[in-house]
Amino acid sequence: MNKLKIKTGIMASSAFHMAPVGVMGAIPLAIAHYNTSATSMQTIFALPTLTAVPMSLLIGAIAQKTGKKIPLQIGILAMLLSGLAVVLFDLPLAGLIAAMAIMGLGLGILMTLSLGLAADNFEGAEQSKVMAHVSAFANMGGMLITASGGFLLAFGWRPAFWIMVLAVPVLIINQIMLPKENAAQVESKSTNKIKLNAEVYIFCAIVFFLGISFSLRNANAALLVVQHNLGSPAIANYAMTLWTAIGIVMGFTYAIIVKGVKQFMLPLSIGIFALGMLLMGNAVSVWVFYLGNVLGGIGVSAAMPTVLSKSAQSVDSYSSTLVISLIFATLNISGFIAPALVNFIARVIASETAQVSFNIGAAALALTCIFTLYRIYMQNFRKILDN
Repeated sequence: MNKLKIKTGIMASSAFHMAPVGVMGAIPLAIAHYNTSATSMQTIFALPTLTAVPMSLLIGAIAQKTGKKIPLQIGILAMLLSGLAVVLFDLPLAGLIAAMAIMGLGLGILMTLSLGLAADNFEGAEQSKVMAHVSAFANMGGMLITASGGFLLAFGWRPAFWIMVLAVPVLIINQIMLPKENAAQVESKSTNKIKLNAEVYIFCAIVFFLGISFSLRNANAALLVVQHNLGSPAIANYAMTLWTAIGIVMGFTYAIIVKGVKQFMLPLSIGIFALGMLLMGNAVSVWVFYLGNVLGGIGVSAAMPTVLSKSAQSVDSYSSTLVISLIFATLNISGFIAPALVNFIARVIASETAQVSFNIGAAALALTCIFTLYRIYMQNFRKILDN
């Protein structure tokens, strides 16, 4: 087994994780094109996070029978074709919904199996390092994708979907670098029993609130820029580029930072994300908005590798792909329901603005941060009692 080649394939796939985020800046223009409500269009653009859920859960079982390479390639191809459909055809609203749904199916396969490959082929500290590098490459790809999406918005909302052609080099790299599992390897893995524990579900709960807040940022950033007169909607894409640039640095320095903060990595990263959301939502200038994105990039890029590595390491190697499936299913569910849930809360408090959405996300993250600190306190307290 050539681990360098496998890692190359994993990183190439990871670079395409944020492809659907790159078209989020098109929401205001798509609202005008279809003459529909902001909530409806936000929900449509968040649809990939919903349809990714069942596929995230199913693909783990499918990969037990087929191996991971072929399904992974099919998932990436689905994202490419759905994006091209939006660009090449003036789809009715139902067609846009179908394209975004198919994109989500591909996304569910891509995210689950690329990280499943990392969990299968690496262990311990090396696995944590690979997970962090996955985050770095996801942000590197995200930076290119969001910057390209922002540039393409100058030509209209549909051309923004041209970013999906970046799937082509990913498909080529995977075909060359990732080994195809033989029948004996697949059969050996499929006969093992999968076991989960309470720790996995706790991490799913944490990821739920991370997903809510991240989705709120993506769905409301362009609207907030317009509502606060910070500039054109493309600024939201450029801010996301800054977010992802910070994420790249975090991905490659993650191992060093963890050694310094140790068990406090998760609450610290969530707390930083909360502060970033608060600054973005209450930005009085574009520079404050950019600062909030910097903090958000730091927080998310530190929190996700921590959750993924700790949850995967809490079970045996045969169960790790299912754990990652559950984590991403939770992340995608929270991402889909976030706009509708927060808009409902906003209507209840009679303040339906993007600013309110950001503040709700910040509050959710603050409570999650407190919960993770409480868990650390209780774990340390039990250790003292045991001694």
